Amino acid sequence: MDVTGDLVLRPPEPSDAEPLHLLFRDPEVMRWIGDGRVRDLAYYEDFVHHQRELFHTKGYCFHTLCVEGRVAGFAGLHDWNAEWGPTGSVELGYRLGKRYWGRGIAFDAACRVLSGVPHLPLTAMIAVGNTRSERLALRLGFVAAESYRIPGGGEARCHRRGAGTGS
Repeated sequence: MDVTGDLVLRPPEPSDAEPLHLLFRDPEVMRWIGDGRVRDLAYYEDFVHHQRELFHTKGYCFHTLCVEGRVAGFAGLHDWNAEWGPTGSVELGYRLGKRYWGRGIAFDAACRVLSGVPHLPLTAMIAVGNTRSERLALRLGFVAAESYRIPGGGEARCHRRGAGTGS
């Protein structure tokens, strides 16, 4: 767990599913995530359960991100296991509720995640057109690399950090 100032990163708890669902039911938040669909509460219950398992087996996961004592989203690492993209890589990911955008929270949280794995090669998959996330990845030391077609439409660019990327 990391606690600094008003931002806390901690392993997810079952009670996080409902606030995550409420934060991420906004279509604008989901615009750049996968197929852009807004998910139901059951999805976030499964998500939290999976992240808890990942934390206990691998030591990393998408940690719940709290700001000023409230769930604001998540940030952390997961195994990229989709059939498309950089399969087998470890990806840095984050998602915040809209009211937390533009405050430097994603950068701060990502820096904390990265400080725990300074030598681990990482990817960050970012939908083409998501300029805010792309700028953040570059600021974090990721380098734009190959692109992939997203099933169902669209394109994502893989950003890489560490081992052979020059960063």
